[in-house]
Amino acid sequence: LSTDFEDSDKFHELKPSVDHDAVPAGDNMKHLQAVKILPVKDLIWIPRRGGDIIVIGLEKESGTQRGRVIAVLKAGELAPYGALVDAALIAKDTVVCCFENENTEWCLAVWRGWSARDFDVFYQAYEELGRLETCMRKRR
Repeated sequence: LSTDFEDSDKFHELKPSVDHDAVPAGDNMKHLQAVKILPVKDLIWIPRRGGDIIVIGLEKESGTQRGRVIAVLKAGELAPYGALVDAALIAKDTVVCCFENENTEWCLAVWRGWSARDFDVFYQAYEELGRLETCMRKRR
């Protein structure tokens, strides 16, 4: 995923955190509170105060529609910038998240939106790389 944030007129590239937990650290339930519900391509993105984004794919099953969490996006580098206070969808495929810390300093994080197909391709490639890595280790 391509992610950038702006701080003091500088752009830095963020890497998604390796923390696969959907629940942010700490006992504070406010971190779980949804800030917005955003339709991004064919998915629903739900930014939460703790700074992560829940990505939900909708599936039709027996005439009803069900949601399935297909990703939890979280950039650990944003933790010092405080709570996520607002989010907006820009140009149909870009989500801008606004963070504010206790000193009322602001930080913007920009996430490029992926479709369900993009996530499928990513997960398939990730699994294939894992299989290749395992094969390489066995050969050594």
